[in-house]
Amino acid sequence: MSQVVQPHNTDRLRDVYLARQPIFDANLNVVAYEVLFRNSVENRVTIEDQNQATSELLVNAFIEIGLKAVVGEHRAFVNLPREFLTGNYPLPLEADRLVLEILEDVVIDDELLEGVGQLVERGHTIALDDVVFREDLRPLLQLAQIVKVELPAIPNHELANHVKQFRQYPVTLLAEKVETSEEFEFCKALGFNLFQGYFLSRPVMLNSRRPRNSQLAILQLIKNLAGPNFKIDKVERTIQSDVTLTYKMLHYINSSQFGMHHKISSLRQAIMLLGPSRIRTLATLVSLSGFTSKPCELLKTALQRAMFCERIGRLTHANEVQSYFVAGLLSLLDALADMPLRELLKPVPLDEEIKAALLDHDGPLGATVRYAIALERADWDRVPCGTLTSAEIRTAYVESLREVDTFWAEIASE
Repeated sequence: MSQVVQPHNTDRLRDVYLARQPIFDANLNVVAYEVLFRNSVENRVTIEDQNQATSELLVNAFIEIGLKAVVGEHRAFVNLPREFLTGNYPLPLEADRLVLEILEDVVIDDELLEGVGQLVERGHTIALDDVVFREDLRPLLQLAQIVKVELPAIPNHELANHVKQFRQYPVTLLAEKVETSEEFEFCKALGFNLFQGYFLSRPVMLNSRRPRNSQLAILQLIKNLAGPNFKIDKVERTIQSDVTLTYKMLHYINSSQFGMHHKISSLRQAIMLLGPSRIRTLATLVSLSGFTSKPCELLKTALQRAMFCERIGRLTHANEVQSYFVAGLLSLLDALADMPLRELLKPVPLDEEIKAALLDHDGPLGATVRYAIALERADWDRVPCGTLTSAEIRTAYVESLREVDTFWAEIASE
């Protein structure tokens, strides 16, 4: 009979790290997120009961916080211990929202196969995680719908053979730990369907070109938008001087998502209705969209980092939280422009503290950028942020996810 595991420590429920990592299709659209957990502020995991911990983390992430806040309308990939796969512990959510990952070190026996088979019958999607092809996987391959192939574990010249073996079964192939755009293209050519890794956040350095004049203007605009002396008139004039930016701004504002009762015909009108803070964020995003042709998920990540860093700045009582927003936003600039960050920042009159934070992760500002990156990668040893608790960091992270997802929905084209 299934056991219902009740959380026994309410403090522990509120003291958990979580991170999400996007999963893309071949067109670089996000189709799901893998959700990763850590329930200790220590640099090492000290879990006495893995099943109890998993129950608490699932409850914490998907019930207390809310699944929509973590992954929006997408599905969530989660790693599960053996006892959840064999039916000894119940799953707290509906089958259509979860993809259940079987780790590579789980012992494959009759009990596991029976339990996984029952989960499939109940409508759950099963993914094999961090795998390379081996003969003892065949019984699981008959039950799984997704196979996450661990790229670093397979030499490039052997990958095609592994794909051929997996293709004997009706499974979706996911290339895991894709680090570069070259790896992405290679895996796409081999027939992989889904992709996960940091390839979007790594720039492709084609040459040592300098930033275009339009890019320099956009960087200057971003600095003005997020600076402490934010001037509406100056920003309005800057945007109006660029026909493309003006068109995009008015198009986004007139989207039905904003719920305006009449069309907005001028930036001044928009500023009066939406307020400086929202206009600042919107103008920043529009500016960045003109900076790059990269997939929108990279822009979302840059904006989410900015919002997270700004929240951390407030929590740590930083003198100028605007600098935290700028640093978070520009921390992905090299990937957006496919140029070294140091080269990009040379001609931009940024504050030296922000430059030091971006280039060397120096000072409290640099540490906050480093923590934002660590959260995205579930690099838990680098997550603790000074005197802040994991609950405060988690709340800042989840709220920034929610804010950027809501904001993105508001500016979506009709």
